[in-house]
Amino acid sequence: MRRICALDTSSAVGTFALAEVSDAGVRVLLEREQRVSNAHGESLLPLLDAACRELGWAPKTIERWIVGIGPGSFTGARIATSLVKGIVLATEAEVTAVSSFEVLAFGLPVAIAFVDAMKGDRYVQAWRDGQPSEPVYVPANALEAWMRGAIDAAGPSVTLIGDVPVVAGLGVEVVERTPVRASEMIGIGLRKAAAAATDLEPLYVRSADLHVKVSEAK
Repeated sequence: MRRICALDTSSAVGTFALAEVSDAGVRVLLEREQRVSNAHGESLLPLLDAACRELGWAPKTIERWIVGIGPGSFTGARIATSLVKGIVLATEAEVTAVSSFEVLAFGLPVAIAFVDAMKGDRYVQAWRDGQPSEPVYVPANALEAWMRGAIDAAGPSVTLIGDVPVVAGLGVEVVERTPVRASEMIGIGLRKAAAAATDLEPLYVRSADLHVKVSEAK
C-alpha cells in the first residue's frame, strides 16, 4: 500500500487529496478545498498537517507527491511547487508534476483546454490523442480570432474545455470545468515517471515568446 498526496494551488481554490494505492487501485481517503485570494502559503501547510493527523499519517510516510504546476496564478503555482520540492528533497519521496491542461484534456480525443489568465485573457493548449501542442497565452482581444482559427485546424470533433470564453457560433462542444481538483490529478500523476525534485518548476506560459498575435490565428 502506497501513500499519495496530490495538491494544486494555481487557482484561487487550493485543493489537495490524500490517497492509498494498491494492486486493487486508487482509494482517495480525504480531499480538501479552500477558496483563498493570495494566502495559499499561509493556509496550505496547516490544512495539510491537519489532514495527515486526521488519517494518522506522518508526512514522511507519503511515498509520492503529485503537484499541480499551473498555469494560473504565478504566486499560487510557486507555492505548491516550492512546498513539494522542499518536502521531497527532505524525505526522498517521489514527485510528478501535472499541469491544469493535462487534467482538463484527459480522456478527450481532440480538445482545446482553457485556463483563466485574469482580465479576460486565457492560457490555452490544444490536445490530440493525448499529445499536446505548445501552450500559449492569448489576450482577451485576440481570443475570438484565435479560437476560430484553432477550431478550423482541429476539426468539428474538438471539445473546448475549462474556462472557455463565450463566443457565439463556434459549432463545437463546450464543457465548462473549473477549477482543477486534486483527486483528478492522481491518476495522471501515477501514470508518469517520477521526476527529479530539482527540475520541478511552475508552468507560467505567459512569456514574450509565447504571446499570440491575432494574425497567427488566421
